[in-house]
Amino acid sequence: MNIIRSLFENRINSLSIILDRSNQTFYPGEIITGRLVFTLSESINQDGLQLSFIGRVNTLIQVSHPKTHHHGQTITRSGNNTTIITTGNVNNHHSVHENYELFRHVFQFAPNGISSKLGPGNHELPFQFIIPINVPSTFQYKRWAYVEYRIKANVGGKSKELDIQLMGFPSVAPNELYAPIQDEQSKTVGLFNGKKLTMRCHIPQAGWKIGSTIPITVNIDNYSDKMMTLSASIKQDIQILAHNHRETFREKILTTFGQQVSANFIGGQYQIQIVLPKEGLPIIHNNCRTIQINYSIEIKLDIPLAINLYCKLPIILTNQQLDPQQQQQQQPLPNYYPQPGQMQQPFGQPPAANPNFVYPSLDPNNSGAPSAPPIGFVEAPPPYSEEFGNNSQAPIAPYPTLPMKG
Repeated sequence: MNIIRSLFENRINSLSIILDRSNQTFYPGEIITGRLVFTLSESINQDGLQLSFIGRVNTLIQVSHPKTHHHGQTITRSGNNTTIITTGNVNNHHSVHENYELFRHVFQFAPNGISSKLGPGNHELPFQFIIPINVPSTFQYKRWAYVEYRIKANVGGKSKELDIQLMGFPSVAPNELYAPIQDEQSKTVGLFNGKKLTMRCHIPQAGWKIGSTIPITVNIDNYSDKMMTLSASIKQDIQILAHNHRETFREKILTTFGQQVSANFIGGQYQIQIVLPKEGLPIIHNNCRTIQINYSIEIKLDIPLAINLYCKLPIILTNQQLDPQQQQQQQPLPNYYPQPGQMQQPFGQPPAANPNFVYPSLDPNNSGAPSAPPIGFVEAPPPYSEEFGNNSQAPIAPYPTLPMKG
């Protein structure tokens, strides 16, 4: 078998996947265009070319009760979507591993299924893939979880892969991004004759673009005789699900220190500005059934010789430009739709049917979708069923409001 495969591969002198733009970072809804470049030493049939765009999710959880599980592998299928769940003992710990495809899109080089011969020499064949709307960002968290996107090519038995970096969007109703967020906490300072301490924190909206500056207003009533220090941190909660087991990891992204809070000072108002990093904040929010990443701002009042006081402000990060004028307006659902079969996959819920979508041959008149469109999506692309004539499923609005676990 290896000898036969080697003979086939010898017909391919070189193989590469070249994108039309050098930056391999894309947004949902964009069109990836490029060329499959290869050199043949002898003729092959055009139907021997395979090019796929694949999104895959993997999670791994170690559990403490191995007796409740069986060692082995379970394969479940829903439509054309396959979920592989592997259980077994690793280093005296029982591990549960879940791996599944978000999608698999196949580009059809032969128009109308009519194949032809490709002769010896150099070949460059154009291709395009539309990135589905409701998909998570590319992500890697230690050995516990990853989301990856790849273009895979196979020509005459010779294969090549190209990683694609994807910057996802949160799957929420736009008006949720503009809702103000606040929290109030209080406590008594001192064991004997304790004095009241109250902290009220506020940010003007829940949604923030990556790289932006978040203004935090903090009001403090300090009836005690202690000076205190304010600080604000960005926290990242990574929730991972594998075969009905759930694990949460918390990471501190950064901390910004604020002002000193004077003793016996009532009605103090303080401002803290926290700057979001431009990189390293993946967005996986209500668009993946086994991974969910929640972000929050934790405001800390450091109290000497006492338990500190905290306020927590949940935030929603996005790669899209937010419009300040829409902050007070009720926003309708955006007028674009996911790929046919690309139903929501909210965290912790079973996968929906996700059929393989076969793309037609490249249309040179088809222009790409804009990168990171602003909230509102006035210039959104038409529904995919309308653009490509695939009426297998009615359009589905992409942004339901989804409850999170307690």
